[in-house]
Amino acid sequence: MRAAAMICFCCLFLSACDKPKPVAPVLHIVKLAYTNQPQSTLIQIALEKDFFRDEGLDIRGTVFDLGKTAMESMLKGDNDIATVAETPIMYHVINGGDISILANVVTANTNNGVIARRDSGIERPEDLKGKRIGFSKGTSAEFFLSSILTAHSLQMSDIEAVDLLPNDMQQAILEGRVDALSIWNYKLSLIADALSYNGILFSDKELYTESYNLVSKPEYTKTHPQLIIALLKALLRAEEFNVNNPIAAQEIMSRRTNVPLNLVAKVWPNFKFKLSLAPTLLITLDDEARWATRNQLVTSTQEPDFLAHIYFDALNVVKPEAVKIRS
Repeated sequence: MRAAAMICFCCLFLSACDKPKPVAPVLHIVKLAYTNQPQSTLIQIALEKDFFRDEGLDIRGTVFDLGKTAMESMLKGDNDIATVAETPIMYHVINGGDISILANVVTANTNNGVIARRDSGIERPEDLKGKRIGFSKGTSAEFFLSSILTAHSLQMSDIEAVDLLPNDMQQAILEGRVDALSIWNYKLSLIADALSYNGILFSDKELYTESYNLVSKPEYTKTHPQLIIALLKALLRAEEFNVNNPIAAQEIMSRRTNVPLNLVAKVWPNFKFKLSLAPTLLITLDDEARWATRNQLVTSTQEPDFLAHIYFDALNVVKPEAVKIRS
């Protein structure tokens, strides 16, 4: 009896040994350049919840201070896909560059502002005339500043422009090296708090709608269409998670980017986290191209065809109702 039991056990053991071990799914590497600004929220959620991995992607992320530099790293070949606002895209295209816009991941019309020192004699936008104003050239902050000046009968030539990196801005205005700054959140909120009663904020939701986008080289879209579809699928799951769990989404963003939760929550209402390809993107790109040409910020006088730089295929597969632009 014992011998029979032993034989049975050995057979079961050998049978178990013969079973093939589960094979881990093959993950495709995608090098993604993004920032830790609020616009990266869907990316941070997808990383946290393993949505990218579920779609077969191994995301190798590189974090930048500016979307502009994230895009430049992609154009150099250091990354496959980047996140960036539309202004650097406009400059790249109007100067003859090629690029593919895969989708908008965020839109915002109250994210940018001009924060000024009251003790510099600034109480209204018209008081910005003759003042030293810091901003990062070639970014959405430059376009917003020009727009708010124009709305109050001023031009960029009426101010003293100071090119600053975002991380240098708070110290510059606190030390009085500039009288005002054009900047976005989180920096905008932090600088406003640091200036306290000595600060005054100018903003206008009618002047500018920011579109934050996923971009890649056209050759990448041609050779990796399925990876782009997988990426957008993961981000769509992140979008749905955010809609259903906004507090948890804020906590994820705070923890992953080391930004205090109260600051994340404070700026959260400024953003619409949603995958789309909307007409607003083309309208803003065209407006910025005319502005850059009029102010002689570029040498080209040709109006670019931005529609030709939009890659519709992936979002049409993942979320066709989000494509509002006619190709």
